[in-house]
Amino acid sequence: MKKTVTINLSGIVFTLDEDAYESLQIYLNSIRKGFSNSEGCDEILADIEARIAELFKEMLEGATQVISMKELDQVIEVMGKVEDFIDDDSEETENSQEHTNEEQGEKQAYSRLYRDGEKRILAGICSGLSYRLQIDPIWLRILFVVFAGFFIPVYVILWIVIPEAKTTSEKLEMKGEPINIGSIGKTIEDSLNDITDRINKETAGMKGPNNPARKLLIRIIELITALVSVVFRFVTTIVGFTFSIVGFTLLATIIIIVFANGISSVWMPIADVDFPNQTQLLTMLFGNEMDLFLGKVGLGLLIGIPALALLYVGIKLIFKIKQSFIGLGLGLTCLWIVGLLLTIFTGATFIQEFRMEDEVVNVTSLDTATTDTLRISLNNDLFKHGDHQFRIGHGPGHFRIKLDEEHVYLGNPRLSIEKASGDQFEVHLYKKSRGTTTDEANNLAQQIKYLYQVSLDEITFDSHYEIQTNSKWRVQEVHVVLSIPEGKAVKLDDKILRILKWTDNASDSWPVDMVGKTWTMTSNNGLTCIGCDKDDL
Repeated sequence: MKKTVTINLSGIVFTLDEDAYESLQIYLNSIRKGFSNSEGCDEILADIEARIAELFKEMLEGATQVISMKELDQVIEVMGKVEDFIDDDSEETENSQEHTNEEQGEKQAYSRLYRDGEKRILAGICSGLSYRLQIDPIWLRILFVVFAGFFIPVYVILWIVIPEAKTTSEKLEMKGEPINIGSIGKTIEDSLNDITDRINKETAGMKGPNNPARKLLIRIIELITALVSVVFRFVTTIVGFTFSIVGFTLLATIIIIVFANGISSVWMPIADVDFPNQTQLLTMLFGNEMDLFLGKVGLGLLIGIPALALLYVGIKLIFKIKQSFIGLGLGLTCLWIVGLLLTIFTGATFIQEFRMEDEVVNVTSLDTATTDTLRISLNNDLFKHGDHQFRIGHGPGHFRIKLDEEHVYLGNPRLSIEKASGDQFEVHLYKKSRGTTTDEANNLAQQIKYLYQVSLDEITFDSHYEIQTNSKWRVQEVHVVLSIPEGKAVKLDDKILRILKWTDNASDSWPVDMVGKTWTMTSNNGLTCIGCDKDDL
């Protein structure tokens, strides 16, 4: 049984057995003593401890839970011993250091891509890439300048994506050098020497003659950097405002349209909506309230989640919020997938409801009509603008629906006129519907209620047809065909234009030109206008 010791190494807690702990202390003390004459002693030791902590952490990802002498020896083998790198009195040790570095360097298979903050001109992209590509950064900078129009967006993207090498370990990874005691110490000492050299050069430059070309180059670089920064912040803010406006608009729209139970007045280019209960209409479309609820939830999540994401990203861009909530994003993504699946399910179910079509026909002979000229008129128009109706399109002949607690009125039916095979006026009533099956479509078609009144010299058609309040809307249609015997005539009232469709006639007149006139059925030319001026047809 061995004692274990818990330590905090570079901010990470590890458990070591007693032997490993004592050996680690001796190892770190020897490093501190070896670099005691260096100005960056504390920084060197901190970076070495951070690297040792990384190696310990990698070992603990396996089955190992306690660091023993075996793991510590492996770390020391990677990091090296201080006597291998530092010996001021022996040139031989210096050669040994180079040899050890070469051996350690062979273990470094490739360099990691970072931005070089020490040798940068703008963001350090070219300098960082040069280590990876093993070329002089000047060639990359020339390439970026020559093809600036193409590479500026690429440069900005790389600036955002590639991290800057800040720690000593990251700088060594960038250069492809081994991360051990010697390389860490040398890197920090070189950095301190570079800082000292720059300070000395700046001081000497201030005392000596000025270099106008160098100052001009520095000013140009500073100006370009400031300009790029301002443009980037401006574009980011504009994109943030755009995302916020689009996201808020979509979110508000989906809440109003999908989840509002009543909309008093909404106008769209292809539809006038003015009815008190939106749910009643949508229930007729979906067939039941459960499918309607699932469809609303699915569509709300499918559109609402991206709208919320746009609004969130826009706010982050506007107010420069850097904090991200990974859990929130994952949760919203899962909800969006649920919305997509619900929308696909309800959409597929809804489409199946319209798969089959059937039609029923009723033929009625107008025996009570004893006149040779039958007047055709229309009941008072049930549909008035703003009278709790849903209408697609404008003007006569367009689809409309009117709802109340007891009735569902649909319009408009279609009226056509053709030549009769016998000597009696006839009404052919075609009622059509769709459904999941042919039987369901036939049943829904038979339930359509359409009325007209016949007297001795007049037939009056309704401007609408009716379905049951608890019935589904499955594109129910009514087509009325009025058959006229040869030699007999019809007088078309002006109001009949509401339902009158194109009818063959001798003058090829449109329905709007046929109303208000009397038309006789002839043997060859079909309907012919009696006493009409050619200019009126």
